[in-house]
Amino acid sequence: MRADRSDEAVAPLNEAAGLMRTCGAPEEQAGILLLRGDVAAGRGEREAAEADWRTAAELYDRVGSPSARTARERLGG
Repeated sequence: MRADRSDEAVAPLNEAAGLMRTCGAPEEQAGILLLRGDVAAGRGEREAAEADWRTAAELYDRVGSPSARTARERLGG
């Protein structure tokens, strides 16, 4: 994603994350949060990125997804 257009991604990602939470789709929600964290990191918003990555890891753990490791790697662990 181009850094100069990342601001355009935030609103749709917020909406998608909310929809997945409402629908009860934790693995899909985790994927969206992982991406939203990447966008936040690219914008220099480290705390927001880490919060999204942490939540993504927790959601992936809940469903037994190996993608939890990907989220933890972004957190430095």
